[in-house]
Amino acid sequence: MIKMKLYDLTKLTEMSRGKVEFVTKMLNLFIEMAPRLLAEMNQALALQEVDTIRKIAHQLKPSLSNLGIESLKNTISELEFFDPSVNSEAQLLELVSYTTQTISSVVEAMKEANHAAQ
Repeated sequence: MIKMKLYDLTKLTEMSRGKVEFVTKMLNLFIEMAPRLLAEMNQALALQEVDTIRKIAHQLKPSLSNLGIESLKNTISELEFFDPSVNSEAQLLELVSYTTQTISSVVEAMKEANHAAQ
């Protein structure tokens, strides 16, 4: 089984021109923001507010790209453009669940890496 890296800071490091403070700030922002957005996404799922889910996916997309979270690239696009007239509620649940699990794992890994670096 091939195990993908949860995240890759190459793009963010290039954007920052190697400034560690910038990379650290962006990681801390994601660690703070992501759980709140996931909670909002899951609440929207419970209330069947597909527009809210699409908006949150759109909000997350740049961070996921900048942090090299490749495993969610297709999933987040599917959520961003989810159409309940074409796709099923079960598909929406699966996409939100996968997004939640993956981002939660990324946040934990980032916290561990941040703690180890201190």
